[in-house]
Amino acid sequence: KGSFHASSLNLSDLQAFLPFPSSIDDSFRIDANITGTDTHINIHELAINSDTHRLSLTTKGVVNLPCWQLDNLNFECSEDVINDLSTRFSSQGIALPPVLGQLGMIRLSANGRSDGTIQTLNAIMSTDIGELIIEGQHNKKSKMFSSSANLPNLKLNELQFAGNEFGRLTANIKLNGKWGDKNALLINADADIPQLEWRGYNYRQCQFNGKYQHGEMNINGRINDPLLTASLSADYKKEKAEHSLLLRTEVNELHPQALNLSDRWEDAVFSGQLNADLRGSNIDNIIGQCELRQLSMTRPDGSDIYTLKQLSLQSEQEGEDRHLQIKSDFGSVEIFGQYTLSSIPHSIISQLSHRMPTIPIATINASDNKQHSSQSVRNRFTLWGNIEDTQFMRHLLGVDLRISEPMNITLRM
Repeated sequence: KGSFHASSLNLSDLQAFLPFPSSIDDSFRIDANITGTDTHINIHELAINSDTHRLSLTTKGVVNLPCWQLDNLNFECSEDVINDLSTRFSSQGIALPPVLGQLGMIRLSANGRSDGTIQTLNAIMSTDIGELIIEGQHNKKSKMFSSSANLPNLKLNELQFAGNEFGRLTANIKLNGKWGDKNALLINADADIPQLEWRGYNYRQCQFNGKYQHGEMNINGRINDPLLTASLSADYKKEKAEHSLLLRTEVNELHPQALNLSDRWEDAVFSGQLNADLRGSNIDNIIGQCELRQLSMTRPDGSDIYTLKQLSLQSEQEGEDRHLQIKSDFGSVEIFGQYTLSSIPHSIISQLSHRMPTIPIATINASDNKQHSSQSVRNRFTLWGNIEDTQFMRHLLGVDLRISEPMNITLRM
């Protein structure tokens, strides 16, 4: 049995026991009333408060291992204390998340308990930029867990990593699954996002769900906003150094100008489907296929501006030789030889600009493409292509190129 009442303590008194020097010179008042035995502890009262109110902790609880109970834990910490701790930890090679120093005053209230098998926790964390409400449960024997996180109104624009493009976020997230190693780990996730402000527009009705198991991940999403209606489904898997991705997306309605994404197409409305089946260890050795179907560009009244029925890309590799085939309504292209995919655009545009300088092709900033320029020198390939019409260049790319008859291209490097 023991107690402290109005006891005073400075961190400087404990400097010899601290892992690093601290600039926190507050005086702390400690009040505690603890009783128990060698196996059972009752914390009737525990309160630690700094004289400047920058740091405080109060709680009650019972510890009877493996059981415990924590009641009415309340913790408050000011922004300057967090920044000081971050600096001190950093000096010891321990990096705290930078976002902690951007939250302002942190207030945490929590209750938790464990009966030796099932652990539960309910907590509310309030900061200057918003509130986070957490509920969770974990079964130590089965390793099953479930949790939920509610963000009622988070001010993303006050976080440095979010930049000025983000505004407020409201989200409800649920997780459940099973802890374990890579083969046993299972995570199911559901996210409901009724509000997300980005680039001055408030997106509504966004839902996502996902699953991770045996190194494989599946994600599904749906957006039902007045200016963006779309769905997404993706399957991702990694085996050793190779990644594989199966992607299916459909956009029913997209208003780029109204969403503050781009003014290039004025008030045009887009729709279309994109499917992909790809695998590889990086962008330069990807093989598989990608297809864009029924890309429609219309006016707000529904009248048609341009429709691209199909644009497909297929990449194959045999030994050191690669074969890239592109087919579409407006023409086709085949590239065969030894090259890296990331350097192909630079090689082709450089050659076209040199051979046909009158064609309005976007210029290349040499200082930004040193890597691609050096790779282009090592590329060895042959390109065959034909362009039957250039409407796609005018409507989609803004390049006013017109041809009176089909154009055939042969390029060897």
